[in-house]
This record gives sequence, C-alpha cells and structure tokens, in this order.
Amino acid sequence: MCTVQLKKMKLMVFFLYACLGLMYVNCTKQVMVLEYQDISTRTWETIVEEARGQEVFFNAWGGSSTINSYIEWVKARLADVYQIKLVFVPLDTTGSAVTRILQERASESPSSVDVLWVNGQNFRSLAENDALFGDILNLIPNKDNISANPLLYQDFTLPTMGREVPWGTAQLTFFHSYGDQEKIAVFDFSTLILNSQIFPGTFTYPTPLDFHGLSFLKTLLYVLSSDKDLLFSPYQVHMDTMTDGSDDGFSDSSDVLPIENELLKAHPLWKYLDTLHPLLYQKGEVFPINHAEMLEWYSDGLIRYAFSFNPYEAINKILDGSFPKTTTSFVPQEGTLANAHFLTIPKGSRSPQAALVLINFLLSLEAQVRKADPKFWGDPTVLELSRFSVEQQSQFAFDDMVSQYPAALPPPEIGVNTIPEFHSSWELPLIEEWQRRYAR
Repeated sequence: MCTVQLKKMKLMVFFLYACLGLMYVNCTKQVMVLEYQDISTRTWETIVEEARGQEVFFNAWGGSSTINSYIEWVKARLADVYQIKLVFVPLDTTGSAVTRILQERASESPSSVDVLWVNGQNFRSLAENDALFGDILNLIPNKDNISANPLLYQDFTLPTMGREVPWGTAQLTFFHSYGDQEKIAVFDFSTLILNSQIFPGTFTYPTPLDFHGLSFLKTLLYVLSSDKDLLFSPYQVHMDTMTDGSDDGFSDSSDVLPIENELLKAHPLWKYLDTLHPLLYQKGEVFPINHAEMLEWYSDGLIRYAFSFNPYEAINKILDGSFPKTTTSFVPQEGTLANAHFLTIPKGSRSPQAALVLINFLLSLEAQVRKADPKFWGDPTVLELSRFSVEQQSQFAFDDMVSQYPAALPPPEIGVNTIPEFHSSWELPLIEEWQRRYAR
C-alpha cells in the first residue's frame, strides 16, 4: 500500500473517531439536560410550545378495557390540540414501572417513563428514593380548579408536596345481583358472613397480591381493630396486640400474643376470614387472581357479590351489557376504604414538557367530565365544581342515566362514610400473613 493511500486511511479513521466523539458528547449532554433540566421558571406558554412534537410515555395500569379506551381518547385529543404523541404503556402492576424507574435512576439513564399513574406504597418508594421530578402541581394552570380537600394532598398518610397531582377519587363499593326476596335492608360485614351462610358460594375476593383483594383485607383490618390509630403509623414488628375486646364473635382473649410477637398474627381479622372462607366460592380453595377475573365470575353468574374501587363500575358494566340490570350497589355500614389516585413525573423524564401538558389536560373540565361519565369510565372528579359556572357544573350531572338503575350511588365524598388509607407499611406484612395462612 502506498504512503498516500495510508495517509488517507489514517485521516478517514481520525475523522471517524472525531465524529463518534462528538456524537458521544452530544448524547451525554442530552442525557444530562433531560435528567436535570429545571423548567420551573418558564412560562406555561413556553412549556406548551416546547412540548409540541414531543413523545410522552404514559405508564398506567392496563387491566380495564374501559380505562384503556379512555386513555385512547386522551391520546387522540393530545395529538389534535397539542401535536404531542402519547404512547400508552399498559401495566400489570404499577410496581413494575416503579422498579424500572429506580433501576434507570441508579444507572443514571434517562427514564423510560414520563408520566405514571400511582398512589400508595409505589409513590412512597419513588419519594424515598428521590426519583420524582419535583413540585409539578404548581407548574400546571389547572391546579387552581382542584378541590381543597386535604386528603387529596396526602397519599396513604404521606404528604404529596406537589410531587404528584390528584387525578380521581375512589371508594371500595360492593354490588350484588340477588332477587327481590334476597335483598338486604342493612349491610355490614357481619351480614356478609350471615348471607354467605344462607347462600354459600356466592361471594369471593381476589388474592391480596391484587390491589382490590388487598383493599378488601385492609378494610376488614380497620373495621375489626380496636385501636385504629395504630394503622396510621408505620408498621412495627414489636408492638402491643390490637385485638378487639368487644364481643363481636371474632375476638378471643386466647388470640392475644405476648408483646414480642408480631401484631398481625393476633388480629381478629383472621378469625373472621377463617369463618368466611369455607362459605366462599369453591369453599375458598380457589381465589380470583385479580379484579378482572372476579368481575368475569360475577358476569358469568358464578358469584353474586363483587366489588370495585370505582363506585360507577356496576353502572358502566350494565351499560355495556356485562352485568344484569338488577345489579345493586352499596357500601357497608362501617364504611370502606376511600382514596385518591395521582399522576407523577419521574426524574429523568425524556419529555417533561409534554408530561406536564398531558397532566394539565387530564385535569381540564373536558377530560374530567368524560372520565366521570359512567359511559366512558365513571371515575369521580377531583375538581371543585363551585369554581365553574352552573352550565359547566351540569355537565357532571348523569342523573337521567344512572337513576334508571339500582346500581346508582352518589359520588363518594372522601371522609364521609369512608375509611382513609392508612400507612402503606402495613401492606406487605398483611399480604405475607394471608399467604402464610391461606395460599394454596
């Protein structure tokens, strides 16, 4: 090979490495910008303009076709109004996205999640690992229309401090399809036992690995506890027992364990479940793996009791033909768990501007009205309706439709006949003890 050709080849190699070096530097800078950029000083108009053309990855639980259809509607509106491409990433569990976010954070990689639908322990995990973008609530204009209810600003006792934005409210709501002769005038959790004795095999619940199954257990844990305040503090292994001294048929002094034993093993919850389980569908030998399967069993007539965290779930299923029109919704006298669910942006979001625009749109009157409509979802709004005109408020009135069905319930008001979510550290011990006793 001649000297001239050799020099040309060396020069080409030099330029190739130089280009690769520039690409690496540019990519590194881009990652740093995406991870650390601070847009809090920008005007909303600037944020909206920068969001145009961006792609935003929305990670949310994907177990409901109704909710998935609503998100598809949001996708179309976001593209039409803001020229933003929404990519919906359906999740089996929110925890899988949280794990991914924390792994990406640890490796200093950009986040594959731009917006996450979240609450409870998943929010706590992100907050404790400094994996949240910051006070996003105060960056969006529609914050001014959100209700001032203080429970919208704490998540399972943890103050949100603007790091997540309330999206909707929920309450554990029961429904059944019994005939007129079987209707229950007053329903409480003792009645659930009595009715299951009369009509065995007509009720069940998902395992606590499912959010709804866990919420059912947490409701019972609260109802059957004598010292309910303990539940709002972090779970401790070494605590006084919490058995109820009243004669409710499920408490027994022989259940009281010494102080050095774990609290949950002594709780009257387990005596209640020991009584209930043989009366369940398939005598409690088989449980639905998740909420969706429980609803399928109800729709197929295998069970005649079920529940949902969406108070309009039964109406929605009646309208699409899945549930019988005789389905009746109710909340037990002792109340049930109620909470808010939220939207957050992780640190390292590739498109924080588009993420903010998406969240602001989801808090708009247009999006909240459609979300609250049982035809499309039926998830109660977080907006303070008094801040809107009478005409605008009327858009939330679905009386003409829902009054046709006994499944209709008034929207839940957090704090009224409801049980607030307690400290999330109770969840794992509760799951583990249930599995130890009942997992097959």
